[in-house]
Amino acid sequence: MKNLICLMMVSLVMLFSFSKDMLTDENVDLKKAKVPIPLKGEMCMTWNLDVPSLPVTGTPVPKSSGEVLIPQLYMSGAAWLTGHSTHMGEFIPEQTHMTGLHAELDMAALSNDKVIITAEYEAILTGANGDHIDLLSQIQIDVTDPSNWTNWTITGNYKVTGGSGKFENATGSGVLNGQLPCWDFEGTLVYPR
Repeated sequence: MKNLICLMMVSLVMLFSFSKDMLTDENVDLKKAKVPIPLKGEMCMTWNLDVPSLPVTGTPVPKSSGEVLIPQLYMSGAAWLTGHSTHMGEFIPEQTHMTGLHAELDMAALSNDKVIITAEYEAILTGANGDHIDLLSQIQIDVTDPSNWTNWTITGNYKVTGGSGKFENATGSGVLNGQLPCWDFEGTLVYPR
């Protein structure tokens, strides 16, 4: 009888332990949990010459002598993007691009002898499976040394405004930085419930 009681107690302890483990799922689907999920990657741009350039407002900048301190500057009106990111793999180049909305000279930076362009771009990043993320980016490009555009640095932030497929109605944000024509980006994605 004693052995039977011990066996029943051990069985009950195992039963309750097993049930507790069954109720605790350690593999929570983050997409359904509506929590920020890390997003990071890198990309490079190729100027799309079929689209008109985006003039930088505030340029040219005349000197007091009537000469031109800074000539008329232009940004890419559109560009093709290549690269990769988490959750997307390699981007499909023909379907991954950005379009310039506006660009202007940062007059406060100019008063500190820096030539910085601020601009806004919208972008579509299309992943290997064809699903895409829509972005809106606010960027700054330091063009203080106009003779060597490969030394121009790019910094900024982006906001995820939606997408398609598994990114439909996604939101999120992050930062970007690099040296043109390439940059890294890092932030988070949040999926709706």
